Amino acid sequence: MIKKIISTIKFVLINLMVLLFMLFLVNIFAGYYLKWTKDPARSALPNYSGNEKMARQVFAEYNQQSFKYEAFTGWRNKPYKGTYTHVNEDGLRYYPKASFSDSISNSLRLFGGSTMWGEGSPDSLTIAALIQEEFPNARVFNHGQLAYNSRQNLEALISLINTDEEIGDVVFYDGVNDASFLCPSDVSVPGHRLSPIFNKKIYGGNKVFALEFFHKIFLDKTILLIQKITKPDTDVLYDCDSNPEKVQAIADFMISNWKLAHEIVTARGGDFIAVLQPIAFVGSPNTSHLKLGQEMDKNVQLVYEAFAKRIREEDLKWVYLMTDAFDGEEFIYIDFCHVSPNGNIIIADRIEELIAN
Repeated sequence: MIKKIISTIKFVLINLMVLLFMLFLVNIFAGYYLKWTKDPARSALPNYSGNEKMARQVFAEYNQQSFKYEAFTGWRNKPYKGTYTHVNEDGLRYYPKASFSDSISNSLRLFGGSTMWGEGSPDSLTIAALIQEEFPNARVFNHGQLAYNSRQNLEALISLINTDEEIGDVVFYDGVNDASFLCPSDVSVPGHRLSPIFNKKIYGGNKVFALEFFHKIFLDKTILLIQKITKPDTDVLYDCDSNPEKVQAIADFMISNWKLAHEIVTARGGDFIAVLQPIAFVGSPNTSHLKLGQEMDKNVQLVYEAFAKRIREEDLKWVYLMTDAFDGEEFIYIDFCHVSPNGNIIIADRIEELIAN
C-alpha cells in the first residue's frame, strides 16, 4: 500500500515538473516571438517624419528612467543625464541650454503628469522649455512627473511650500491621469495609478511574492501573446461606464484639488491657472495613425464630460479647457494622450497667451 502511494506521488511530481518545464519553454518562446513581432515603435510614427533618429534616442532615454519613493506623492524621477533628457537632483526635468535674463523677476511652476514632463520630446521641446524661451525674465520649473494626477500635483506643491521655496505663479495641467488612472475598477477615489500595486507589494506578504515569481517565470509572456492574438481592447477593467457615482467622484476630486491649489498659490501672492488637457478621445484630432482602445475611450469620455460640466457650472475663471487644441489633420498624438513636439508647441503657445494676459 505504501509503495503504491509513493509510486503515485512520484508520478504526480514527475508530471508536475514536466508541466512546469513546458510552461517555462512556452513562456520563453512567447517572449522571443513578441520581441520579433513587436508593433512599430512610436518613433516610427508619421509625427517624427524626418526626425526618426532623434525620436529613437528620445524614447530610448525615456525607457531608461528610474524612480524612487517620494513621501505623499508616491514616486519621483531619479537624476538622469542623457543626450535629449536631463533630470536634476530634485527629480525635475530641465533643459541644460535654457537661457535666462540677468534679472529674474518671477518663478513659474508647471505641474502635471508625463505630458507636462515631456514624454516623446527632447528637453528643448517640452512645454516648460518652450515657455521659458518666451519668458526669459522668469524662471520656469517643470514639476511634471510620470503618471501624476491632480492630487499628487497638489501634494507636490504643498511639499514645495514646506521647504520655504518661493512659489510664484503656478499652472496645473491635468485631466488625463485623473480620468484614465482612476477609472480602472481596482482603483478607488481618491487614489492614483499605483495604489493597487503598492497595496500588493507592501501588504501582500510572501504569498503575493511567490505568485508574482511564478507568473513571471511561467506565464507573463504567454499571456501577453494570447492578448496580442485575441486583440482585446485593453487588459484593464474600467467601471466608470457602469458607475456614474464614480464618474462624479473623479470630477469632484480633480476640481477640489484645483481649488485647494488655487487658494494656496493666490494666498501667497501668485497667480494660478488650471488647464484641462487634451486627450485623443475628446474633440476631433487625427488619430488615424494610432490603435486606441475602445474600452478606455468610452470611460474617459464620460469623465471628461463631467469635468467640463463642473467647470461650466462653477464658472471658474482661472480654469481653461484645451481639449480642442489638437483638432485638425496634423499628426500630434503618439498614443491616447502623449504628443510629439508639435503638440507641445501648441500648448505652450496657449499657456503663454494666458500668462501674458
